[in-house]
Amino acid sequence: MKNTLKQLLIESGYARVINIMRGLVPTVNTIAFLTAENPKGVPADSAFNKKANSELEKRLRSMNLGFNKVKGQYGGPENSFFIPNITKEEALELGKAFDQESIIFGDKAAQSKDGKSYDGMTFSLIYTDNRFGKVEAQQDVFVNMNNAEDYFTKVKGRKFQIPFFDDDYISAKFKPSSGVLTKETLSQSRVAVIQSHADYLLETNRTGKSKWINRGHLLKLLKESV
Repeated sequence: MKNTLKQLLIESGYARVINIMRGLVPTVNTIAFLTAENPKGVPADSAFNKKANSELEKRLRSMNLGFNKVKGQYGGPENSFFIPNITKEEALELGKAFDQESIIFGDKAAQSKDGKSYDGMTFSLIYTDNRFGKVEAQQDVFVNMNNAEDYFTKVKGRKFQIPFFDDDYISAKFKPSSGVLTKETLSQSRVAVIQSHADYLLETNRTGKSKWINRGHLLKLLKESV
């Protein structure tokens, strides 16, 4: 009986998070995934990460924001907070305050089309600084990743991923090119952004999550440029 009740509580917690992300909970219009671990995309030791996340939790409570604690694996373990009804500005401010390379923000309003409201959220992967200019990857779906060994977020034992850079879920702006992509075919600003992402991938001290994000943005930018 006790084990059955525990399983029901686990299932209900997972179902609520998923229904929020599907846009099916009327009282929740936005969400964010935030962590204070591994600032600037560089691995930190477990003691630092635990203290940093504790400080972030205090900040969330002081702002009267509710949250669920979630776990993930992005080239290494990561502990995060799933935060409903936080504004984009608040999420970015907290990301910057804890030196995070990026945040994930979900918004129901972004699903509005032609003046009509649609179920669901649009998720954005947003850099917290301006080193690449305004760079966002967006996605309207998330996918089951229960068999995955890496690159997933886990809620109550269930794994999923928002596939920001997966061609199976993104209508990429890729057009076959008869020539070779050269710097002459790109604006200088686009060249600088692409080069910055490429340089980041060569840094040996970056986390797996940081490399995943930068690699994804690099491929996205290259596809948009040919």
